[in-house]
Amino acid sequence: MLLSLALMLCGTDNPTELLASKDQFLKPRIGQVVPKDLVFTDEEGKSVTLDQYGGDRPVILVLAYYKCPQLCTLVLNDLVKGLRGVGLFDIGRNLDVVVVSFDPSEKPELAAAKKAAYVEEYGRPGAEKGFHFLTGSQESINQLQEATGFRAVYDPQRKEYAHVRAIMIASPTWKLTHYFTDGAFAPLYLSQALTQATTGKTGSFISNFMQMCFVYDPVTSRYSINVMIAVRIGAIITIVTMLGLWLGFWWRARREPAAAA
Repeated sequence: MLLSLALMLCGTDNPTELLASKDQFLKPRIGQVVPKDLVFTDEEGKSVTLDQYGGDRPVILVLAYYKCPQLCTLVLNDLVKGLRGVGLFDIGRNLDVVVVSFDPSEKPELAAAKKAAYVEEYGRPGAEKGFHFLTGSQESINQLQEATGFRAVYDPQRKEYAHVRAIMIASPTWKLTHYFTDGAFAPLYLSQALTQATTGKTGSFISNFMQMCFVYDPVTSRYSINVMIAVRIGAIITIVTMLGLWLGFWWRARREPAAAA
């Protein structure tokens, strides 16, 4: 019964489909510390390690690839839109955004072009000090993917990578505290997650539930309830209520003959 309720909430009646769409490409590692000695190359062609970022500020980590035809660009666009609505944190002042390409063939020149575009899009002073676009070897990429639970698979026929939409938030010591996977990245949830990550606090059930049930529209800057999720939750509540009533009637029916005897 619990499986049925979970499938209803997630919008599928096929357990295999659910597992394939979620677990195949993302297995969150909440509470795990990302190895800070992993070596990458920054947008200037310099060799860097992850411990050069964070330190006294939380980190938003995005695994993407710079030639991605659609999804990675949407993720980064929505992230920047969301962060523009966050007042407590500024990229470069008290926040680092680290984007790592999972395509080992990509070079610093491409990373530099991406950085320039998003620094301009973000539009706040000092952002160039907090945006970091990295490339790296397959070995470093594999280790980072293993540490974060994020997986990208290259499709040689389509000549592109299959992956999910996700960003990760880490504490200043690179402890993974939050994962954002669906919908636009709402300023309210980003602000809450970054505040918690600053002290190493991981995401709560309530905050994850609220993120799932409310949708942020970056165009109107408004929140609205996720209608499909609301319908499913309503259906679950109805089923549980009816089951409770039935069990109550059944229990009383069993007790009445015993009392009469």
